[in-house]
Amino acid sequence: MAVQVKRFSWVRSQTAWEQTQRWQERRTQMRSDFESANQALLNSFATATTNVIQGQGTLAAEQALARIQAATKAKTDTTA
Repeated sequence: MAVQVKRFSWVRSQTAWEQTQRWQERRTQMRSDFESANQALLNSFATATTNVIQGQGTLAAEQALARIQAATKAKTDTTA
């Protein structure tokens, strides 16, 4: 009994040059995708940091205003 391997000879396989070109195209696309995702992540961190700083500034301003109002009320209560 003989084993025969049939080949589809009408389908041309890629040359080494073509394989290298396809690989470089895929690598270029992967790098572009990575850089896009990385930039989006950096933007998210920058936004989060800005929000934290603004929130802390708002809290500090509100505390300062409360202290000033309390001091003003204390002075007006003692003079009245």
